[in-house]
Amino acid sequence: MADLAELLKKVSECTACHLMAENKVLGIPYVPILAKPHAKVVFVGRDPSPRTAKVVGVREGDSVFIQEIFQLADDAGLREDQFYITDLCKCHWRTSSGGNPLPGTEARSPSLDRSVANACLHKWLVNELAILAPSLVVGFGEELYEILKQSINIPNPPLREFSAKADKSAPDAELWFAENGPMTVVLSERHYQLAVIRHPGNSSRLMASDQQDQRREAYERSRARLVKELSLASATEE
Repeated sequence: MADLAELLKKVSECTACHLMAENKVLGIPYVPILAKPHAKVVFVGRDPSPRTAKVVGVREGDSVFIQEIFQLADDAGLREDQFYITDLCKCHWRTSSGGNPLPGTEARSPSLDRSVANACLHKWLVNELAILAPSLVVGFGEELYEILKQSINIPNPPLREFSAKADKSAPDAELWFAENGPMTVVLSERHYQLAVIRHPGNSSRLMASDQQDQRREAYERSRARLVKELSLASATEE
């Protein structure tokens, strides 16, 4: 598949799992992805939220995920045509309002189904990356790291977890990236540079308490490293 717009059209017609058809019955709208065929940085979230975004990749709405991506891009001096925003799971897994699941989604786990995630990875994300050939892929959050971890070959072996829950002296992927820069992930025999960082919804909840100090510091270090890597990606393209 050589054309990004054509690939994204096929995403909207996906029947790889039950979610697309089920969401239509429930009245949960599909959130399309804004095609940016010349982007060299790809930001990857877990799944889109029809509650906070009408299109994935535009600078609007109240999605903390989208807002933080645009803030990162602004901090790094990235133009909007230089970065592409997508999700691992193309239809929303579990949507909520005020923390309560919307009608019809109560039976869905708050955690993404691994079979759904892997189906989307190999059917869609692998092809998005192959078309774009980005210089940097940015993955947000623990769940996404757990899916991509199986394909990481630098460091070898991959760090067991993305973020230590309390003791940040323990080796984890968040600190490894802050100290060493991007990892290498191999998808369908193609190598990509991978940066990993907390999901903005998680990082915004880090409290200024003794228990959270190490985690907050680790996040701030990884975010600063990400801004540096985004700046390098921008300069490389030029």
